[in-house]
Amino acid sequence: MKHALLSSSVILSFVLFLILSQLQSAPLQAQVAAGDETTAEEAADLAATESEESAEKATADEEAADEEAVEAVIETLTIGSVAPPLDIEHWIHDGNGAFGHVTTFEPNKVYIVEFWATWCGPCISSMPHIVQIQKDYADQGVQVVSVSNEPVKTIERFLKRDVPGMRVPADEDDTDEDDTDEDDADEDDADEDDADEEGDEGEGDTDEGGDEGEGKGDADEGDEDEESDDDGMRAVTYRELTSQYCLTSDPDRSTSADYMQAAGQNGIPCAFIVGKDGHIEWIGHPMSMDEPLKSIVTDQWDREAFGTEFVEGQEADVVFRNFVMAMRKGDSEGALKIIDEYIATAKNESRVSQMRMAKLQVLSSDDSLAGEMIAYAKSVIEDEDSDPQLVNLVGWTLYRKAVSGDLDDKDLLSAVLEKAQVAAETIGEMKPFVLDTVAHLQHQLGDKEAAIKTQREAVELADERGKARLQRFLDNLTAEPEEEPEPEEEPESE
Repeated sequence: MKHALLSSSVILSFVLFLILSQLQSAPLQAQVAAGDETTAEEAADLAATESEESAEKATADEEAADEEAVEAVIETLTIGSVAPPLDIEHWIHDGNGAFGHVTTFEPNKVYIVEFWATWCGPCISSMPHIVQIQKDYADQGVQVVSVSNEPVKTIERFLKRDVPGMRVPADEDDTDEDDTDEDDADEDDADEDDADEEGDEGEGDTDEGGDEGEGKGDADEGDEDEESDDDGMRAVTYRELTSQYCLTSDPDRSTSADYMQAAGQNGIPCAFIVGKDGHIEWIGHPMSMDEPLKSIVTDQWDREAFGTEFVEGQEADVVFRNFVMAMRKGDSEGALKIIDEYIATAKNESRVSQMRMAKLQVLSSDDSLAGEMIAYAKSVIEDEDSDPQLVNLVGWTLYRKAVSGDLDDKDLLSAVLEKAQVAAETIGEMKPFVLDTVAHLQHQLGDKEAAIKTQREAVELADERGKARLQRFLDNLTAEPEEEPEPEEEPESE
């Protein structure tokens, strides 16, 4: 699962990407700085202006708009808000006639409003799960309404594809092959022009779950010729798969504006659960909604408790956006003040940890703040409760400072090495990358033998994607030093 309500790793990647892109600071360790969730708007705002004056004006206008949008996030839609009516243009599936076209929500029924796109790999991967959810809860008053902003024609092309690895007996009819609502079929001609605008498929709403290129690659996996049925089996199309729930198209983006934008959600797939009283109960990745949905249907859901946690996350997002705007202006002091104020008052430990990492990046990227950076690093090392990811980042930052010659303090390097070794035992799936930091520190301190042993363990524990990167450092450590050529003997004198 790649998108789950702004997960810790995603937020951290987003923070670090923006800091690095704005400050052009030294590169970070790959596993920390790889940004999966970044918006094109954030990264390219200032690149398109033709002069300094126009850039300043564009920036000022954008920041004013950003501030208004950020402030509106919490006020507009959150947990406990009344769910906005649905204003959907085209209903492609309606569960084979089992469900009505929803505009307002009926009392004592539960609705799942889910946002997706044909080019979004994680969205497509979630479809079988959504089908199962609809089947399991159909007789308990639950209705799934899946919304794409793409034209009907784009979705229709996608629905013809085969679902990879899914086959059924050949004598099982595809009863839904032509179930598209007649009204929507009539709209195809009207949508023909819209189909030419498929650049809109990379809508700004979606960043989590991979970028547009990744999503398209995943979606294309199902674009295969139908396999032969010599084995008595045939392929299943996405049309058949999704026919069990309501699949819709809303090209004017009104529904997305009412839900995604209003709640400050930037990634798809994203699901909103509307409870029996018509209020928003839960927001998140559809692959994570099983337990909340079960509790909501059985009237055991604690909306207030989840809402408190969710709103804290939205508030953290507001702080983060303010922080980013300060960094855009080159106001490191103001950015640090924003972070420090949040850290002093926030209760959400994971968000506090993320902001502490952002603070370290600001300090380490500005040479004039070197003294403050060292003091901050020492405070993290001395704190028994420091987050392992923050410890890893401190270790890597100090290592790079030592390599560049900006830090000559073996005692400090030894202290962070010891702290990182402890962190490696508690960080879980990130252990290979913390061990990589440990190995670099050991090598920098002159203990090559220990560095080789540690890096070998890191390579063994890493998944296939991480092995190659970690192996490169191990190869460097184990490479035989080049032998110096023996000096040529001088010829004997006669």
